[in-house]
Amino acid sequence: MWRTGLWVALITCVLGYLIWAFATLDRSPDAVQVKSLVSSIVKAVQDRNLPGVVSHISRSYKDSEGFNYDRLWALIAEALRIERPFDVSARIISIKIDGTRAKMLVDARAWFLDEEVVYQRNLTVHLRKEPARHALIMPTRVWRIIRIDGLGLAYY
Repeated sequence: MWRTGLWVALITCVLGYLIWAFATLDRSPDAVQVKSLVSSIVKAVQDRNLPGVVSHISRSYKDSEGFNYDRLWALIAEALRIERPFDVSARIISIKIDGTRAKMLVDARAWFLDEEVVYQRNLTVHLRKEPARHALIMPTRVWRIIRIDGLGLAYY
């Protein structure tokens, strides 16, 4: 009898998880998803959350300054280790979405709280929708950064 109850509980948990995973899948328009990605990156940087930042960068990232995924990851990790309090902002100037690709112009700024702005650039961010898994099981596609033009960090 207890085995039947155990099976019922297990099946109920699995079904509940599947329903939750399906219900929480992001179905918002692409423009909203891209704006959410920028907000998520800004929050992750402010929280010094390296995995939160890097999760939005494609493993196939490559830019004209010679950065690839690994070099960019190392640079972000180094920047987030700075002990001085800092803040960042990113204002989207324009977004152009073409199917599974997108390009946006972003005004990015970073500053130490006790000084003036230390980084300010207009960046052209290229994105692509890539396959991913939501809640470990639901196949979906998410926007990830594949290239950023105008970083101005080649000398690092």
